[in-house]
Amino acid sequence: MFHLRKKHEKILLLVFFLLCLFEIQDEYSKPRKIFIEDYIARYNSKDAEEIARYILVYSRQHDVPPEVATSIFLQESKFNNQAISRVGAVGISQLMPETAEELGVNPKDLRENIHGGIAYYKKMLNFNEGNLPKALASYNAGYGNVTEYNGIPPFPETQHYVRKVIANIDNIKKENVVFEIKNEL
Repeated sequence: MFHLRKKHEKILLLVFFLLCLFEIQDEYSKPRKIFIEDYIARYNSKDAEEIARYILVYSRQHDVPPEVATSIFLQESKFNNQAISRVGAVGISQLMPETAEELGVNPKDLRENIHGGIAYYKKMLNFNEGNLPKALASYNAGYGNVTEYNGIPPFPETQHYVRKVIANIDNIKKENVVFEIKNEL
């Protein structure tokens, strides 16, 4: 009798150990969530929460997935509102001064730059009937070039840009970025 009880205790301990092990593995196998401001802080820790808020507000307003806007801004400037390109594009969204004027935004103002960039992307998406690669190519090289070439222009910079932004979108999804402000949950 004693021998059987000892055996049962060993089996119960083994079962308990295995259950604990599975619980630990399950906890580690769950995808970790990264809040948008923490993702942005990898590149711009100073303005990360403000940038995240504006991306969320204007993405909703213009019905643009926030992961697309975030990916565009990462590729354009790594979230640096002081960025100025060699051709004169300004800020996080790298708006050309003429485009900013057309949109009625000040490209040097963080909020307006983000608003303008998202509004411009939405305009390019509509021009391209919802086609993401063509909309990204239009954002980068201009709608006229996409129309002229009936698709993504053969410019290496634009082709690289489209591939990179789409890869950024995929990475954001894989990293389980949460498009909410963590302090507001």
